[in-house]
Amino acid sequence: MAAEERTYKSLEDALPDAGKVRRLNLSKRTLSSVPAEIGKLPNLYHLNLSHNQLRELPPFLFTLKKLEEALLQNNHLTRLPADINQLTHLRELYLADNRLQSLPDMSQLQNLEILILRGNPLPQAEIDRVKAMLPHAVVSV
Repeated sequence: MAAEERTYKSLEDALPDAGKVRRLNLSKRTLSSVPAEIGKLPNLYHLNLSHNQLRELPPFLFTLKKLEEALLQNNHLTRLPADINQLTHLRELYLADNRLQSLPDMSQLQNLEILILRGNPLPQAEIDRVKAMLPHAVVSV
């Protein structure tokens, strides 16, 4: 398997190949924060941080300009920063089973095709607002 297609499962393996890393899976690691080293992976397009204990997303995460797939389900996220709009290549965003009660304006995510929100305490009005904001995306609640 070519290095650029490999799914790295640890930062220790990924960092020596930082420029070639396109897929990183750090799911089920009991992470309470996003490791800052992820910001050193400029070509990352698939990031799996699902099934951890994340409460917030740090600003450096939104500098990953090539990110297309973000798997953030089954964490403890209570809010999604407005900086999510910087991820203009984002196609799939998985936020199921968090603690989100509202979402920021995400209208700049014109490439977003899939947004998974089920299992969050989002009011119906918020769900309707998000669907109207992202008419091109499949929004699953």
